[in-house]
Amino acid sequence: MVCWVSTVEMMESSRNKWGSEAVAMGGGRGRRSNGADGGASVKNGKVVVLLNGRFAGRKAIVVKTYDEGHAERKFGHAIVAGIDRYPRKVTRAMGKKKLIKKSKVKPFVKYVNYNHIMPTRYVVDIDLKKVLDDEVMAKPESRVETRKTIKKVFEERYLNQANCKSEKKAAGVSFFFKKLRF
Repeated sequence: MVCWVSTVEMMESSRNKWGSEAVAMGGGRGRRSNGADGGASVKNGKVVVLLNGRFAGRKAIVVKTYDEGHAERKFGHAIVAGIDRYPRKVTRAMGKKKLIKKSKVKPFVKYVNYNHIMPTRYVVDIDLKKVLDDEVMAKPESRVETRKTIKKVFEERYLNQANCKSEKKAAGVSFFFKKLRF
């Protein structure tokens, strides 16, 4: 004897204790939704941690967001500028030359899908909008020049962390320049 069960009855039986159909609809596997608010907490100046790829575990700053996607990338994404090689530890006893040498950073710039970044609570006041845009990202030669400019901006900001407007942004800058230990 075969029992025919309607779709409605199946959905009702697969509800969890809160009454939602998350499991029945296939959304209960712990994945983040890629809905309309996919990048709601990702704004310009936000410090994010990259989760996938070559720069996984590296911190970056969101420069520009594309919530609805773009011509080539039809998904929510952002242009980020981050640090590939972090500055080394410095002490008061070090001389000026050694301090400058240990304060070098190696930046990177890339497009990143919202699913592959984790926003942090920190925001920085490093403005890279004038330096980095779609035209720059299109050509590899201009990317190299932009990386050099961003390197100067990051190193200047690292050496002048005391000149911050607000305490919140100062905390963000301090967090951004520290290597993530895990």
